[in-house]
Amino acid sequence: INNVPTAVVMAPTDPLLKQHGSDDGFGNSNKLEDEEAQRQSRAWSLDSGASLKRANSWSSQATVRDRVMSLDSMLALIEAASPSEMAHEAAIYEGGDLQSRRHTVRMTPSEEYANAASMLAPFFTCLLYISRHPWPSANVWLVFIGQAVHMPFSMLYHIQCARQPDVDPVDNVWRVLDQTFILIVSPLWATSLSGALWYGLVVGVLSCIYITWLW
Repeated sequence: INNVPTAVVMAPTDPLLKQHGSDDGFGNSNKLEDEEAQRQSRAWSLDSGASLKRANSWSSQATVRDRVMSLDSMLALIEAASPSEMAHEAAIYEGGDLQSRRHTVRMTPSEEYANAASMLAPFFTCLLYISRHPWPSANVWLVFIGQAVHMPFSMLYHIQCARQPDVDPVDNVWRVLDQTFILIVSPLWATSLSGALWYGLVVGVLSCIYITWLW
């Protein structure tokens, strides 16, 4: 036994060893391994969180970059427009060139005739219903009267636009009359469809205001 070499245990230099002390060198070694594993686990968690934040940041930066590129593309298209094209559009929106406005917003004669003919569909639908129901309700009569009052002005407006290519489709008294009679019959339709007289009266007040704006 005396010949068995004895191990020299050095004083611990690691702060963790100093904190926990040393009895036989083995128990403290296991504690150090556990604490080292915990420290590495915490470090990995922090690195993972930082990586996730960096990934989210890169994704946000990519989204912003795509939006900036889209905006740059739109600005490039605007800058590519010739001065004459830009002046033409400005004249249309500012009302300076009536001939350009006519060319831009005008429908073809066939489209205008189709618009006029489309007004006959609700009129004949109402006539068919009334012929099959001799005693319709007051709501049906209100719808029919409103449609019959508005129809002539709408048809005349669209027929005029189809037959007179030089007339302005916006600065047009028939266009104003078309919209005016839409507003005039709106209280009838509102009362008929809602069944509430007060609602029709509210719509009537608003229609009067809008008619004054039209003229």
